[in-house]
Amino acid sequence: MKHKASLITLLKVASLLLIPLALIALLATMYTMRQSRDDSYERQNSIMQYQIKHLDNGFNQVNYYMASALATDENVRKLQTTNRRNILAPYWVNESLNQFTSLQNLVNAGYSFYISVPKLGLSSCNRTTQESYDENCAVENFLSENLNSFPSVGIFTIFRQIGGKTYCLSLGQSRGVYLAGWIRLDNLFSFMDSVIQSEDGFYLLVDRDFQPIEQQSLFRETGVTLKDDGTVSVGRKDAVATLHWSAMGIGIITIDGRVATLGDAGMYLITVLLLCALTAGCSLYFILYFRRNIQRPLQALQQNVSQYINERKFTRRYGFAELDDVANAFSELETQVNGLKIDIYEEKLRRTRTELEFLQNQIKPHFFVNCFNIIIGMAEWEKFDQIQDFCMLLSSYVRYTLCDGFETVTLKEELQQTTDFLAIQDIRFDSQTTLRDFEDEELLDCQVPPLMLLTLAENSVKHNKFKVESLQLTVTVQHIPGGLNGLLRIDYQDNGVGIGIEESRKMTQMLENVRAGVLGKDETVSFSNQQIGLQNVYRRLLLLYGERAKMELMPVDRTEGFKIRITMPLTRKKRRKTHSFPPRNQ
Repeated sequence: MKHKASLITLLKVASLLLIPLALIALLATMYTMRQSRDDSYERQNSIMQYQIKHLDNGFNQVNYYMASALATDENVRKLQTTNRRNILAPYWVNESLNQFTSLQNLVNAGYSFYISVPKLGLSSCNRTTQESYDENCAVENFLSENLNSFPSVGIFTIFRQIGGKTYCLSLGQSRGVYLAGWIRLDNLFSFMDSVIQSEDGFYLLVDRDFQPIEQQSLFRETGVTLKDDGTVSVGRKDAVATLHWSAMGIGIITIDGRVATLGDAGMYLITVLLLCALTAGCSLYFILYFRRNIQRPLQALQQNVSQYINERKFTRRYGFAELDDVANAFSELETQVNGLKIDIYEEKLRRTRTELEFLQNQIKPHFFVNCFNIIIGMAEWEKFDQIQDFCMLLSSYVRYTLCDGFETVTLKEELQQTTDFLAIQDIRFDSQTTLRDFEDEELLDCQVPPLMLLTLAENSVKHNKFKVESLQLTVTVQHIPGGLNGLLRIDYQDNGVGIGIEESRKMTQMLENVRAGVLGKDETVSFSNQQIGLQNVYRRLLLLYGERAKMELMPVDRTEGFKIRITMPLTRKKRRKTHSFPPRNQ
């Protein structure tokens, strides 16, 4: 007799398997934490290198503009050659400073610029709004009292504490005209707040001699030391320190906590062990429950059935005809019940298969009838070139609509098929529909569900034909940072007749019902029979991407048409060669 597995035995084996599973989960957790820490460290270094490069470019631009102004500016030249007080001298001073206004907007709004002509008794300042008036005046007084520190050749950079704040000052002079620019260090390095990842992380600034520019006490308490290989170390075991040098002669030391510490590993271990203990307890409870409420009643039922079979054989052999009829009727009833179960199961399978085919093949028959009538009309007018183009467009459209709804295509393919669909509609209705898309080719290889934009375009044509003289569809795509690869935001808008406030409210409620029904938050949600296309698009998005997918109706004026926004995780296809997007067919 073939041995059959017992449910209790399987539960016992599953409980014993929890021990190696717990160990594997612990090792995997520790490995993941280590990889996460290393990735975080590499990511921080990459961000720092980018930010310092941007910082150096801005610093070099400021020095270049100052040197260029002293050497070539016409107003500065007039101030240099004038030896007496001229009525236009104040105008020349102000015009010399006005050229630095655009530099503030381009490089850093925290920069202030100062010009002084001692021989004419003139000075002026272009102050930043990020500092108070008293702070700006303190720096101006320092510069006016230390004009002898201005270099006679080139631009010289120094760091000074003025009024309790540390400033980076760029100084230069030429033939009696003194020019200076300054910025507070905390404004210059404000980007470090986004670089530091842990709550207890911070950064320090040192000069070329590895001496702290500010926060000397924190520098000593941290125990920062410079190694022979150019790296730095700190006295804290739970911190990682990095050193980056900028072109202005400042070293930026970032001291950041580790992303995953030993305490976190212990917390992960406790969590895994608690889950294993909970699973083991549930298995023990199921074993006891199964023995008491399932196994024993089944054994009793098995004994009664065996006894009934034996008695039925006995009654057929030695009983009366009435007892045989009852036994036969019971057997027929049992056969009918089994057959009914099979019929119900097969009916459910057929219904599910029909529903899937309906969702994947939503092509309206009258659309093809109209297309064939158009082809017949072209043939009568002997427009054979247009027949060929129209058939190519129609063939491509049909092939694309029959694709698997749960596969993804590139955004470039979806836009091309949408363009072909609009070309078909223009021929059908003798209209003119244009599709304006974005210019960023870097996003053309992003993966999107098929028929997404095509369904939206079909709705626009359906609700606006014969109502808008020149229908225009606009697709705007944007990369939103967040998560592993970020999010892809697609804004679709047409210039049609739009929708009213009540219809907008109903459509928003319909989208919320679709989300609640697909994600399983509310099993009692009933779906509307309107806007089937939008509902299908949203369902496929939620099935593919889960809670990270979102479709929302954007508020616009009724005269501006209809606008909807789709958000989904950004996924890309490996690009082999960059192609320019083909021109749109009008």
